Order: sequence, then C-alpha cells, then structure tokens
Amino acid sequence: MLEVKNILVENKINDPDVNYNANYNLATFYINRRDPVKALAYAEKTGDFIQKNTVDFSNIRYLDNLYNAYLLNNDYKNAALTFKKYDSIRDMLNIEEKAVNVERIKAQHEYELKKKLDTLKQEKRNLVYIVILVVFLLIVVICILYTINYRNKTEALNLEKKLIEAREKELEFDNHMKEKLLVYQSMEQQKVDSIFKSILEKVNALKIKYQHAEEISEIINEIKISVKPNTWEDFEYQFLHIHESFYKNLEQKHPNLTNYDKRLAAMLKLRLSTKEISNLLNVTPKTIENSRTRLRKKLELTNTKEDLSKYLDDF
Repeated sequence: MLEVKNILVENKINDPDVNYNANYNLATFYINRRDPVKALAYAEKTGDFIQKNTVDFSNIRYLDNLYNAYLLNNDYKNAALTFKKYDSIRDMLNIEEKAVNVERIKAQHEYELKKKLDTLKQEKRNLVYIVILVVFLLIVVICILYTINYRNKTEALNLEKKLIEAREKELEFDNHMKEKLLVYQSMEQQKVDSIFKSILEKVNALKIKYQHAEEISEIINEIKISVKPNTWEDFEYQFLHIHESFYKNLEQKHPNLTNYDKRLAAMLKLRLSTKEISNLLNVTPKTIENSRTRLRKKLELTNTKEDLSKYLDDF
C-alpha cells in the first residue's frame, strides 16, 4: 500500500477517480489491519475526491469506510453522524433503485405491450392476407364457373345452331327434291299432253276421211278426257306448296309484275331452261328469251351482272 501511495506522489497523478480508488483501498487496508490513525486519515482523504452532496455508490462507499474508521478510533459521535449520512444516502439510493426498477418494469411492460401490439398487427395482416387469398380464390372459382357456364352455353348454342342448319339443309334438300319432282312431273305431263294432242289431231283427220264417224268420235272424246286441260294450274299449285310466300314477297317488292311475269319467275326459280319453260307455256323459246329480258328490266337488273335465278332465290 505504501508503494501505491509513493507512486501517486512521485508521479503526481491528479486523476480524481484514481486518487479516490487508491485512498479508498488504503483506508480499507488499514481498517482491516486495525490501524485507526492511518485508516481514518485515508478514509477522510478519500472524501477529497468525491462530490459530497451527490447520491451515488462512490459516496456511500466513502461514508462506509469513514464510519468504520471512526469506530476503530472509538469516535462514536462522528461514527453515528457518518452512519446517519450513510443511511440517508442508502435510502435515497434504494428509492432511486426502486424508481429504476419501476422504470425497468414500465419499460418491460411497454416492451411486452408493444410486442403484443406487433403480434396483433401481424395477425391482422395475416388475416387480411387470408381474406385477400380467400377473395382471390372465390374470384378464381367464380371465373372458372363462369367460363364453364359460358362454354356450356356456347356449346349448346353451337349445337342448336348446327341442328337449325341441319334442319334448314334438310328442308332445303326436301324442297329441292320436291322442285325436281315438280319439274319432272310437269315435263312428263307436258310430253303426255303433246302426245295426246298429236293423236287427237290424227284421229280428227281420220274422222273426216272415213265413214265410221261415231266410233272415231268416241275415241276423240276419250282422248279429250285423258288430256289434262289445267297443266299450269297443277304446276302452280304444287309450286306454291313448296314456296308458299314466293308470289307474296315478289309482289311486295315488285308490284308491277303481271301474272305471266310471276309464272316465268317461278319457273326461273326452279332453274328451268328456256326450252323447258317454252314447252310448259306453249310458246317459242324466242318468246321466253324476250320475256326474260323484260322481266330483268322490271326487276331492275338490266344494268347488273346478277343472275336472275339467284336473285329470285331471295323471295
């Protein structure tokens, strides 16, 4: 300890903390050695390096050593006063320590509260994420269901469209076959009528030439009965059975057409040739050509390249 003192003196160390610790340790050393004089001297000198009116552990250590030094010197009065100061500072330190503990508890509580709040915020964020995910999944499911429903409706519409197209094609084919049959029957009937007319002319010639007039007259009457006088009416009846709105639609757009024009239009719609039409109407092919030209003019197709039969398909 003397070496410590000598070092402080020789090196002129003025640092308060170093001098405080050196004198405090020397005082403690001499108190333990039961040297009252030196113990008191160093204990009192320790006080030169502290702030006397502050409440800290340096002050309480100083007063503790000073109290023990007074006791060692049997100075009970100063020992009592020193202990009173020591006890007062210790109480104050306890109060401060309690305050520190309160602050520590408060800080701990605030930390835990903040931690709980952070946890709640995180849980809230997680809940929001879950809600967003659920909403997203619902939207996806709705979109999928909508797509499936739309696809089913589209397929149903396409199927219905195909069925309608199939029915239309079937109806068109049926009408086409009826048209073919009508044309065939009309042409065949026209041939039969022509044959009967030719036979009738020849029989009439025989009636004039030969004497058996009554028998020949009977033959002529039978031929007349067999020949159908209303070939065109039969044709028109069957045609309107297939295309019942043809005349009506044609008249609405072209009200200036004659019955002959409409009949010609009907046969052109069936794609009959000029020769076939002339046979049905009992006129020359040239007449039919002229009639076609007049019909194009009435239908306002004179200066166009549109096919007459295709134009009539729209009616």
